[in-house]
Amino acid sequence: ENLLTVVVWPGKIVLTDSVTDGRIRWRAPGKGISRIYTITTAPGYVIHPEHGNKLLDVYFNRFEERMDDAGRAGMNYFFQDELAYPIHMLTWSDDFSEEFIRRKGYDIVPYLPALKESIGPVTPRVRMDYCEVLMDLSEERYYKPIYQWHADRGLMYGCDNLSRGKDPTAYIDYFRAMSWFTAPGNDAPARGSSFLETKISSSIAHLYSRPRTWLEAFHSMGWGSSGAWLTDQIDHHFVAGGNLVCMHGLYYSTHGGWWEWAPPDFHFRMPYWPHMKRWLDYTERMSFILSQGSHVCDIALVYPTETIQAYPGTKPDGVFDLALKLSNSGLDFDFVDFRSLRDASIEERELRMADERYKVLILADMEAMHHSSLTRALAFYRAGGIVLAMGRLPRATSAKGEKDPEVEAILRELFGLTATEVAAGKPAKKQVNAAGGVGWYIPEAPERQVAGLITPDF
Repeated sequence: ENLLTVVVWPGKIVLTDSVTDGRIRWRAPGKGISRIYTITTAPGYVIHPEHGNKLLDVYFNRFEERMDDAGRAGMNYFFQDELAYPIHMLTWSDDFSEEFIRRKGYDIVPYLPALKESIGPVTPRVRMDYCEVLMDLSEERYYKPIYQWHADRGLMYGCDNLSRGKDPTAYIDYFRAMSWFTAPGNDAPARGSSFLETKISSSIAHLYSRPRTWLEAFHSMGWGSSGAWLTDQIDHHFVAGGNLVCMHGLYYSTHGGWWEWAPPDFHFRMPYWPHMKRWLDYTERMSFILSQGSHVCDIALVYPTETIQAYPGTKPDGVFDLALKLSNSGLDFDFVDFRSLRDASIEERELRMADERYKVLILADMEAMHHSSLTRALAFYRAGGIVLAMGRLPRATSAKGEKDPEVEAILRELFGLTATEVAAGKPAKKQVNAAGGVGWYIPEAPERQVAGLITPDF
């Protein structure tokens, strides 16, 4: 291990020059508690500048080198299952500090203790900034080279990766990481519908103009499945935006099948096998139809990555519960990430992202946000858009962290109250501005109010 820095908080007192013969010599102030953080680094490869290119050399390029023309003609995709990419909140590289300064304008090294515990109001900002730069580097050095290799060859690149979107901070930023697959996707577990997982995958596909949403079907289904069950499952996937089906494998032997956690079979051992061709024709036709044109919906629901980055241990349950309630109310939506919201244009009272045209933006339990997301929500409201919120309001952004008067002013204009006032139980009123914009904090069941604000698109 190599010593990176020694720093004291509070006060951001750097003691690196006070280390002699392995000892720190420093006199603490007389009042209060001072914490001394010794930060070391170890060699790593995760965000090495050549990580993605090296993987291409040792894996993907070998297929191109060793397959004949017939083999290449029959292979139009690669599929990544449960990516083991060990990136986490303490990932570092030799050039991380330099890259961080270049991108964020300040040196993160004295602030690194914020990744482990609170160092004051700036803590959420440091965490969000760190995660953003870490994702920038992982995109540039790992995801993008592999994506580009597939794109240059006209190959689909599908996936079913860890957490399936239910942990927004998987791979640091699940939404961003999965955007580098041409067919973002997920498995479907046991007897559940996997609706949320597929909805997250299809939202990524919509916002990043990826043509397909992949389903690996069906994990852990057991021996007791039927044609009716398969159809019910696949229809949930189609409703959630899926448009590509990849059945789990065929086992050559049933030896050990009594314990096997993956699907035992879809083939000749099953009583529905004589009808399987017709069922597969159905999935093929539906997949084709749903791959044409562009998805249309009215509602953008902010995906809660930043809240969990800023406040580790926070659960995304409120956002996902609302997502299910919207769907059960017949209201279609997309999850949206901060980059898509930041880059959205606002025209005719709509938030326009890729091919999507959203009339309603919802913040659910967004305790922390990128500042650009909050200012975009304000701009949308001022232009006549509808911004709804429920649960915890933002108490921190990537501008200054917590206790930012600008954030409080934005929230007052949008919703008539701040995060602190919501926590104290202050009642909210619907805000309507001169442009016709609506800002409304709704403590419970916002899905019940949407139909009164817009005419749903379907």
